[in-house]
Amino acid sequence: MLRKIKILFRRRRAQPIVKGKTGQKAKVDKSWLVGVCFYLFYLILLFLEFSPWIGWAERGEKFVGAAILSGIMIFLLLGYLNRYKKDVISYGSHLGLFLLVNIFVTYLSWGIWRVSGSYYFLPIPLLGFLLTPFLGVGVSFLGVILVSFVISLLGLPSWDILVYGVVGGTVATLAVSYTHRRMEILKAGLVVGIFSYFTILMQGFLRGGEWRELMNLSFLGLSNGVIWSLFTFGMLPLLEHIFGLVTDARLLELSDINHPLLQKLRKEAPGTFQSSLMTAVLTEAAAEAVGANPLLARVAAYYHDVGKLKNPQYFTENQKLKNNNIHNRINPSLSALVLLNHVKEGVNLAKKHHLPRVVIDIIRQHHGTTLASFFYDKAKKSAGEEKVREEDFRYPGPLPASKEAAILMLADAVEAASRTLEDPSPSRIRNLVERIINEKMEDHQLDKAPLSLKDIHAIKENFIKSLQGIFHTRVEYPSKEAEKK
Repeated sequence: MLRKIKILFRRRRAQPIVKGKTGQKAKVDKSWLVGVCFYLFYLILLFLEFSPWIGWAERGEKFVGAAILSGIMIFLLLGYLNRYKKDVISYGSHLGLFLLVNIFVTYLSWGIWRVSGSYYFLPIPLLGFLLTPFLGVGVSFLGVILVSFVISLLGLPSWDILVYGVVGGTVATLAVSYTHRRMEILKAGLVVGIFSYFTILMQGFLRGGEWRELMNLSFLGLSNGVIWSLFTFGMLPLLEHIFGLVTDARLLELSDINHPLLQKLRKEAPGTFQSSLMTAVLTEAAAEAVGANPLLARVAAYYHDVGKLKNPQYFTENQKLKNNNIHNRINPSLSALVLLNHVKEGVNLAKKHHLPRVVIDIIRQHHGTTLASFFYDKAKKSAGEEKVREEDFRYPGPLPASKEAAILMLADAVEAASRTLEDPSPSRIRNLVERIINEKMEDHQLDKAPLSLKDIHAIKENFIKSLQGIFHTRVEYPSKEAEKK
């Protein structure tokens, strides 16, 4: 069953944000399909709660009113997503996660409401705990508003439930947005509990309740945040596995250079390891400048060349002697085959070490369909241009389909080319970066990446700034013999 759910909501590769009317229409249709699913599940819940078949005069009007109000809320929610959150609805996995978590929390809230008869243990903070790490603060807040509103309708209607749910869910959303490690979720749960405590207390004062009784009831709100933060620990890894998404906590774990795969790269291909670290510096700074995920970009840069572990001696950064290049003794077609194959080997190693799918996708895309021009030109000279096919010397792709993958492609090319600079002056660094980026654009390697010209300019300037910092001038200290003289 778990495998079927995973396949159903498997994340599709990212597409450009808007590519003509056809692509935009497909995304809108997908989001409204999710809205229909939302509405059907909510209608079932409202029907079960109000049971209009028992007495239409008593319950039917309430059912109709709640159904119409729920429909309006869902319509406004989807309108906001289509207008301001297209990066979220572009992914089937994001929509599937949003749908599943909202429906789960809604039905769980209804069950707790029916059993306990109180709203103090409503799991609405779960929306913030589960959605924020994957979809961000804005989308999580929309889910909190929607579920709180629907549950308040079940309370016939209850202003207290709406306020309590919005406060708890919003605090959970904001608190989790500042966490980067799993254990910090417990602190976020404590913060939610404190706000829930005072919310129940103040609501009781507004109703004119006895303060001692209110103090006792308020402690239920304090425990509510902690309970659902503990529940989150078991849910986050499960959602990561089903939907192929990744949290910052998981990325931080992978950014540790003591990871077995990175340690193996350091020992068996030290040149590639150092190159990856330098590429990560370029990638992270550029990703932050264009609103991409800098942590994801850095982690992907660490692992993007792990496929070179298959034949590390075939890559120049791992060759100890410059005059002992193995490619001088073999056919250029074989050289190109080894070079192109490192992407496939990297994907296999990443899967073997259970790296997240988003990182694997970037490894697969980080060369796009780039031409191995050095070996292509060498093959044309040795065998003749008419006997050499260009497609045999191109990476298999696909093209970068996310900001992080596109930035990594550019950073990898810039880092490799920068090692050939004998005199890395500011003007030469700028010319190098501009040439590399222009070549990638002319070769249509960035056609599927959601980058604007403004983004590409910001990436270029960040590369130049980072390289100038790496190749800064140093003071030449005199040797002891020179000091004696």
